[in-house]
Amino acid sequence: MLKAEVIEVQEKAVANYPKAERIVVALGLQEIGAGRLYPFNSRFRIIGASSDHLVLVAESPGLHTIKVGSTITFALDYQSLLATATSPYVTITYNNDCL
Repeated sequence: MLKAEVIEVQEKAVANYPKAERIVVALGLQEIGAGRLYPFNSRFRIIGASSDHLVLVAESPGLHTIKVGSTITFALDYQSLLATATSPYVTITYNNDCL
């Protein structure tokens, strides 16, 4: 799993979501490469990425507790796992409870 810090939350219409909250996290293509991420919270959808930011929408504003400074957790495919594991911008911690 990969956790990213939320750096912006703003209620606004975004793309095909007329009433949604836009969430920006401090994570981008520089860290995940060409791989894909999947938010653990099914209410969040990734709608874009730049080199250093990932943009999501919360489809149901107000039904979550996300705010600036909190984290969002993602599952990774193999390519994003490989890219994050070798990125100097990602801190890796091991959880022995999973073994």
